[in-house]
Amino acid sequence: AQLTTALTEIIRRPVLTIAESKSLADAMLMFIRHPVKRLVVVAADRADQPIGMLTPFDILLHYTAEGVTKPNTNP
Repeated sequence: AQLTTALTEIIRRPVLTIAESKSLADAMLMFIRHPVKRLVVVAADRADQPIGMLTPFDILLHYTAEGVTKPNTNP
């Protein structure tokens, strides 16, 4: 590989996007259905306006912070 290789030769297409108004469940389904490591999050009213990136690890961190993955220790 050359450092002069054009990015258009190595980028993945199509880019999968998800609107910021969608739920985490929607995002998880996209990760399950498509072999991608990231989703581009776009503005709810402008699909051409990226506002961030989402990874499965981001979802895991969210659920861990919310206590969803903590085991029930009540007798």
